[in-house]
This record gives sequence, C-alpha cells and structure tokens, in this order.
Amino acid sequence: MLLARLYPAFTIIIFLFGTLTDSPAQQRLRALQGMFREFREGNNEKENVAQMPLERLRYEFERTHDPLTGDIPENIKTRELDFAATLPDKMPVWNGKSPRTSLQSLVWQNIGPNNVGGRTRALALDLDNPAIMLAGSVSGGMWRSSDSGTSWVRVSAANQIANVTCVAQDPRPNKRRRWYYGTGELLSTTDRRVSTQLRTLHPGNGIFVSNDNGASWKPLQSTVSGAPGANTPGKPNGQLVDFFQGVWNIACDPVRQDSDIVYAACYGGIMRSSDGGTSWKLTLGDAQTKAWCSDVVVTSSGVLFAALGTAENGAISPRQGIWRSVNGLDWVKINDVATLPQIRRIRLAVAPSNPNALYVFAESPTVWANRFFSFAARNYFARYTHTASGMGTGVWQDRTSTLPRGLSTLAGYAVALAVHPREENTVAFGGTNLYVSRDGGASAERVNTASWRQIGGYPYTQEPTDLHPDVHHVVFAQNSPNLCFVASDGGVSSSDISGRSNNFGLLTWKPLFNGFVTSQFYYIALDRLTRGSNTVIGGLQDNSCFFTTTSNPTQAWTWAYGGDGMSCAVLPKRSGVQENFIASSQYGYIYEVRVNTRGEAIPNYWWTLPDSLDRQPVFSNFTTLFVTEPSTVKELYVAAQNKLVRYNNLQMLPQDSAGAASDAKWSEMRGVRNVVGTASITALGISTTSPQHRIFAGTNSGRILRIDRSNEETQTVREVTSSLFPRGGFVASISVDALSGNRVIAAFSNYNVQSIFASTDAGETWTAVSGNLEETPDGTGAGPSVRCVKIVSTGGTPRYYAGTSVGLFSADTLRGGNTEWRREGANSLGNVMVEHLDARESDGRVVAGTHGNGVYAATVGVSEPSITTLAANELYPNPTKQETTLRLELPSRQRVSVVLYNTIGQEVAQILDETLDEGVQMLTLDVSAVPLRALATGKYFCRVRAGERVVTKALMIVRE
Repeated sequence: MLLARLYPAFTIIIFLFGTLTDSPAQQRLRALQGMFREFREGNNEKENVAQMPLERLRYEFERTHDPLTGDIPENIKTRELDFAATLPDKMPVWNGKSPRTSLQSLVWQNIGPNNVGGRTRALALDLDNPAIMLAGSVSGGMWRSSDSGTSWVRVSAANQIANVTCVAQDPRPNKRRRWYYGTGELLSTTDRRVSTQLRTLHPGNGIFVSNDNGASWKPLQSTVSGAPGANTPGKPNGQLVDFFQGVWNIACDPVRQDSDIVYAACYGGIMRSSDGGTSWKLTLGDAQTKAWCSDVVVTSSGVLFAALGTAENGAISPRQGIWRSVNGLDWVKINDVATLPQIRRIRLAVAPSNPNALYVFAESPTVWANRFFSFAARNYFARYTHTASGMGTGVWQDRTSTLPRGLSTLAGYAVALAVHPREENTVAFGGTNLYVSRDGGASAERVNTASWRQIGGYPYTQEPTDLHPDVHHVVFAQNSPNLCFVASDGGVSSSDISGRSNNFGLLTWKPLFNGFVTSQFYYIALDRLTRGSNTVIGGLQDNSCFFTTTSNPTQAWTWAYGGDGMSCAVLPKRSGVQENFIASSQYGYIYEVRVNTRGEAIPNYWWTLPDSLDRQPVFSNFTTLFVTEPSTVKELYVAAQNKLVRYNNLQMLPQDSAGAASDAKWSEMRGVRNVVGTASITALGISTTSPQHRIFAGTNSGRILRIDRSNEETQTVREVTSSLFPRGGFVASISVDALSGNRVIAAFSNYNVQSIFASTDAGETWTAVSGNLEETPDGTGAGPSVRCVKIVSTGGTPRYYAGTSVGLFSADTLRGGNTEWRREGANSLGNVMVEHLDARESDGRVVAGTHGNGVYAATVGVSEPSITTLAANELYPNPTKQETTLRLELPSRQRVSVVLYNTIGQEVAQILDETLDEGVQMLTLDVSAVPLRALATGKYFCRVRAGERVVTKALMIVRE
C-alpha cells in the first residue's frame, strides 16, 4: 500500500487521475490519492474485509473495550459526559489584576487549522436570510455563519455534547427563529472503530433547540437520557437506551399554527411532538424490533413521508418500508422495498416544486453478518409520484439500474439526497462522490452520455476548490436554485451545478470552511528544539497532515500530504529549507516533507518504511506510530506491529532512487520482538536525559517494556509490566519526564479500568494515579477513556496532563488514588476529545490535538524570554459573542490603555487604562457586559498603547 513500493504502477495511475500538464509532484500526489481510493473502495472483497474497515474497527475497539467483559460498556458516552460534569475545573484565566495560582487554567488558544473542516453531517440555510448558515460537526459542535460561510462562530456550548447529525428550521414565517438539531452518528467508517456493536459507535444524547435563530442552544430535556421527564420507552437487551441517542433527521410541520409539531427520525422510529419538543410520542415504529435507520420529510402542505430500516440484529421490523401520512398520526405503507432483503441506510427527498414527487435511496449489506467488516452493498433507487387522492398510493419507478457505475456509499456511511427547488427532475446524490441528474436518474448510462454527472469527489488532492469525498448532506439555495451547498468529511463547500467542468470533469467548488474549526486530529507535534517556535504539524482523520508556523488562528495551515494523517515530527532546519518534517499516513506510510523558502511543501517519496528487514516482513498497524530522539531529532523509532524499527540518521535521508536503493540505515531492535511476542506496540515514550536513549513501549495486551541504549547496536530490553495494570488493557500513551528518564507516566484507554499509572524508578514499581478521573477506586464506572498523557517539566517542576474522551485535565502533583485532576479550558476546550499532546520544556509551550476542534496551544508558567518591546497576540476567540482574550508582552512596568474603535475610527469603548507589571499579561474582554454589550454585530479595532508603542488588533463581535 506504500507509494514507494508501487512506483512501476505510476504511469497507468497518472493517466487515470492526472494530466500531462501536471507537475511531477501533482502526478505523484494523484497517484497516491488513486491508490488510497482503490484501497478504500476497491472491488477486492478479501482486501477490504481483511484491512480497511476491520482494522479501523479493531483499533478503536481495542482502545476502549472493557477487558473483563470484552465489550463496550452500555451507554458509556452519555454516562461519561454526566460524570465529567462532576469533575472540578481549573479556575478561569487570569485577568492580569490578581496573582496567578496553581489552580488556574492555562490560557488555551485555538490555533486552527482554520482552513481544514472536519466531518460535517448537518447543514441548513436560513429561509429568511440565506447568508445565515448552520453547520454541525459530528465531534466539533454546532457552528453558525452570518456571511454565507465566509466566517463561522461556534454556537453550541463547550460543555454540551459535540456530536451533531442534523439540523432543521421551523418553516412557518412567524416561527423561523426556532431551530432544532439532533445528535447521534450511528453509522461511520471512522467511528466504526469504536465497537463491534453498531449501537455503541457514536451515540448522541437528545435534541437541542434554539429560539434566537441559531445563536445559542439548549437541550430539550424530554430527549436527554436520564433527565426528569425524558422519554424512555424501555431498555431492551442490545438496543440503545433511548430513541434520541440516534437522531437521523428532524422535520417541522409548515402548516399548523395552533401547535408546534416536530418530527424526529430516530433509532427505532419516528417520534412526534405537538408542543415544540416538550413531550414526544412514537408515531411510527416498533419499540421491540427497533429500526436501525429512519428518515422523515414533510411537504409544503404538511404531508409526511417516512422510512424505516431493518433492526440492528438483522430482524425485519414490522414497520420496515416507506410510509405516507397526511396528519403525522395515521400512516399508510406505500413501499416495502422488497428488492432489498434488509435495509441498513435509507434516505428520502421531496421535490419542492412538486410535493407529490418523492425520491428514495436505500442500501443493504451484501451479507448482513459482514456489515461491520465490508463495504459491499446492494442499492435501491426509485421515484414515487403520488397521483391518487386521499391516502391511496401512487406510481413507483425503479431506477436502480441507472445509478452511477462508480457509486459507493461506504456501507451507507455517506448518503445524501436533495431535489432542485424548481426542477423536480434535477436530483443531487452524494456518496463518496457527488452526482447530479437532470432527468431524475431515469435514463440508463450509455457510452457517451449518462443520466448522472459526477460533479465532485475523487480524484481529490486537498485543493480547496475540490469537493472533499464522502458527502453527507446537500442543500439547494432557494434564491439561487442552481447553487448547491454540501456537507462532507472536509466541511462545507458550494458550487453552481450548471457550471463548467474542470480538467477532471468535475465542478470547481468554493470552500466555506474558513474558521470552521472542526478538524479531527490523531497526532500532533511541535518544534521541540527551538524556543519560541510556533511550528506545529499534525495528522488528521481523512485529511492528511497539515502544518503551521504561526500561532495566529486566522492563518491557513499548509498541506503536508498523506491519507489519514498519523504520527508527525519537526526536524531541525536545513540549509535552504524553511521547515523540515517527518509525517505519515495509515499502514506505515512514512515520508519526509521539506518546505522551501517560498513556503511550498515538497514531499520526498523515495524514503519510507521498508517492506522487510533481515528477510523478515515489516507490517504496520492501521495507525502509524513513531517517536524521534528528542535532543537531536536524529534517530527515528517506528512501531511495526510487534517490531520496533530504528532509522539511524534522519539528517541523511535518500532523495532519489539511487539513494533509496543503497539506504541501509534501517534496523530492527530484535530484542523487543522476543519480549512482545504476538502483541502489537501501541505506545512509545522516549527519554531526553538522565539517561538518554531510553524508550518505554506499551502494547495492546497491557504490557510495558523498557529499552535502554536504544541508539546502540545491542539494547537492553526489560519488561516492566506491573501487576496493578489492567489485564489485557490497551496502553494508549506513555510520557517520560524531560528532566529524568526514571519518571514516567502511562495511560490505559479502556473503559472500566484504572487508567493512569506513574513510576519514579524507570518502571520498576508503579502507582495508580488516575484518582478522581475514576468513578470508583478500582476504575469501574463512567470514568472517561484516557487517550494521552504528558509530563511537562518547567522550572524544575513537573506538571501532568491527561487528554481524555471528555476533555483535557491536569494535576500539579500525583498522590496515588487521591490525585486530583482538574479540567483545563472549561470554556474553550470543554468536552472535546483530546487525542494527543506535545510540549517543549524550554519555554513551556504545550499543544493539544483534539478530535473535533483542531489544535489548542498554551504556555505553562515559566520565566519568559527577555521582552524588549510591546507585543500582542491576536484576540481569541475571534469572532466572539461572549469573552475574548488578549495576550500582551510588556518590556517594563508601565501604563497601558486599551481602546475599542469602530470601522470609521470612532472610539466606542475604553477597556483599560492602568499600570501593568512587566512580562506576559492576559486581558479578558467580556463583550456581553457593560460597556460592550451595547455594540452591534460588526468589526471593531482594539488599540493597545504602552508608552510610545501602539498595537492594533481586529475584533469581530457577533450578537446572533
């Protein structure tokens, strides 16, 4: 699967995915993308079953399952959020007027990437003002734009569930300030990694409502699991606790004025509320044999169409099929989709210009028992025209045979369906690619013409004008009906479907994800050698690797190639090179990226992990894991299943085929495999000093090894597994103190286990230190999954950080079972999953890679480098509707004034006028309090004056 191993295939793939005018780098890139696509969607059933979906599933299942029961704890996502709400927070950030204490949170600034969107399922345009857009990420919360996607503000609270799957506006003219969004992504190729049971993938927790046009949201208590008055129709074995933990779609009645009727297509059936969501009843479905997937749409006259799929275990629900209702209470089945034995995913779309025209797409696994492991599927596509009066049925036209030949929905994960506002036969259909048909998919594909025209998706090269593959929702603009908005794995984009094709036969797309910070990171790395450096690189789910050289969150990050981005490292700068990185993607594909003086990233495809060493094959897990020697960043250590492989000199990488052929700097550390056995290495931690070259390696079988003299030809390998460790647990992270190679901390990411252990004698003895992160002392209960740990030693004092499935926590000291972990960044990071941490001890810089809201950075309190002049960072968050923070650097104690101006230069508010001490000062501006709350939505300028120096920063205030 590695590019370097498939160079002979380049010529063929280049002609398939590129043009002769492409640069060599573009040709190599398109070849790589082509191979990833073939690997992901290929017809080779054996390869698909054995590798892609299964490996992703196995990876996350191993990380999170209860080792004792072998399964994911029931309803754990909801329970861990409830438990996290009981944990103490670090105090709010310092406002510059009182001493900082150890109980205060670091100031966490989101640094982007502002130009890389994450997986987005919910999207809608305001009916009164289409410049207002609502978009929901599956792990990054609900976002709002008031300028047609030019900029975005997160409008769901940091402590609310961040899993958004659908959004709907009340269409009645006098009720349009009311919106609803649902939670619960139950079908995902990425979070399919979570469990072998579909129900435990990414469940939500109810429906949220906004009464101020999407500017703020609160949960509907009737839909929240365990809340007073919540609708809980039972807890049958093997099913979700509540219907509302899986909300596929929401629709509002557009006609009735005497009541607020809302429909929710949920796991199990269609729920109906006549009081705006205060109470609900099951109007279509079966509480015992719950349909796995459902959908509901409503016409302009209030007629409903609904669809229910098969139960999770493959049982046919009594209500499976497609239904019609004129009142939402009485239903008539109009189709049972008999061409499919079972239905895993189904979507409906009504033509706005003809409410009697309905389009249906349904998907079924080829073999239901293989639904977790294979993308192979049977499809159904049809148009229904309601011609009879009353509750009678109409005419069905099966158009399955006309579907695009290259159609893939990745087992129902990516399915979007929408009809043009004015043309009932113009239909958009999204899977991995996006297609449009002008005849409703009626005509069969011919040699020169086809009913469906592909307008986005593969080939995809991470250019912002490409439509990111894996389409989840499509919306047509009402005022510009050919304008199409798409939510995908890469955020939000738009294009005119009548536009001209580019060189690849696709449309040119406009990216609308600037500031839509919803990207999902697996790994993150900063420049550990250069004090004050803002260089950061990270690996993202389905979005390659990206890097930045600034902490300014408004600056775009630069693409550094790859498939699913994995481990990364910043290398020392070379002559004539602006930046130098090692990056990777899944299954062991490792590559060097050099950034020239023009800022262009140039990949080195000639170097990667070899196929074999000493006649032994080298295989990688789905995740590509490596660490570099921290003092010089010279040696590289790669985990390749049960092997630990070393590259001896990163300063001498081959740059051409001759260098690659003669490269002999790879070697296996054989003693590791002898101890690990058949387990896989899942975590690596490496010492900086006292001693150097000490590695701790954790496995998926709950064991930890210590390797001394890792840079030498012969190493000492010693198992340091403790009897306290959870048997069969998954070691997710290991961190070694930069001041002492004997101080180490390790995390187990499974549920129902003690999660964090520490050692001060190089692993000879260990102590459980997860403390209050566990609901019970033995680790059972609703304690979160700990994904990563990091020791940050500044000024001779170690501090401890733990990234979890419900946010970031820190501890100043470790006291065994009494260790108190406090939440960091309660109002910034909130409950977002933190997958990886990195730090630089010389200046206390810490970065956190989240799986939903990009990257956050902070500085642990250390002596600052000499400050010689006034400096100010960008305000953050920006735009804001509540608080924003300004970081100042003062060379001396002096009087400072901060004044806010409007765009025509008028002073609108005096923020500060007092004497501040030298050093770093953090100033918090509350735009919801006097005197700023009177300011309208718009752009302002914050002028900071200290002595003769003046710095001006822009600020966007949002009121709705």
